[in-house]
Amino acid sequence: MKNPGRKKPSRRVILIACVLMMAASSCSETDQEQLKKMAEKAAQTAAAEGLKAVETQADKLKMTAIAIVETETDQLKSTGVAIAETQAVYIKETAVAQFATQLANLSGDLARKTPSPWDTSWVPSDSQIAIDKINDLLSGTGLVGAGDEILHGSRQYGVNPAFALAMFRKEASFAAQDTRARSNNNPGNVIATGNCRGLPTGSSCSGVYGEISTDGRFGVYASIADGIKAYFYLLEREYKPGTDRNCSDIACIVTVYCPPSECETNKYIDQITGWTREYQSQILTP
Repeated sequence: MKNPGRKKPSRRVILIACVLMMAASSCSETDQEQLKKMAEKAAQTAAAEGLKAVETQADKLKMTAIAIVETETDQLKSTGVAIAETQAVYIKETAVAQFATQLANLSGDLARKTPSPWDTSWVPSDSQIAIDKINDLLSGTGLVGAGDEILHGSRQYGVNPAFALAMFRKEASFAAQDTRARSNNNPGNVIATGNCRGLPTGSSCSGVYGEISTDGRFGVYASIADGIKAYFYLLEREYKPGTDRNCSDIACIVTVYCPPSECETNKYIDQITGWTREYQSQILTP
């Protein structure tokens, strides 16, 4: 007979009781099987939670390690860059000092001997240094900024650039304003050649050295750059050893270029020689 005043124990209570009483084998086989499954599930849950905790800890350790490595790497990188920059400055300063010493020695050697119109061995191998130095010499003249053209002509035709500068100074004051050389774009005052020779002023023509016209005596060029190139080409083609003029020194070139019938040739030679030596020294001055 059922007792209405007594509640039926819950399933959980029964299971707990079974756990306590399993030693006495008081639980049914079904309850014992369910308890086994619950125990396995609890073990799996604990294992999963343990693994997750381990993974979480491992991730934290990994991030900490990465942060430490990145910090160390940045420090090493900064240190390496600083060392490299210091070394670069030292190397540059050493190279500049050595170069300056070489230039000073070379300048001294050149100052003790008569300059040659064909000697280009002394010209700095660094083109930009040479161009900048030539441009410094031409600052404020009609040939301002023509250093590139002069150095290129020197190397292409094997002519001493300091000698060319001296000739440009003597012939046309570096193509100063209001000079014939400036209006003709002809700083070397190259006489008209080829089909241009003998034509009246303003005639359109084509000369050996690139003239496009003539002023009646001298060639007229399309630009200062063309006039500079023409002068170097003239020296290479007509004055170098082995050519018709066969000149090995400044005196020979000047005597042919401006004979005693037209100039004070000896004074001209002395001026060109002195200016060539001066310009060599200035181009080589650090």
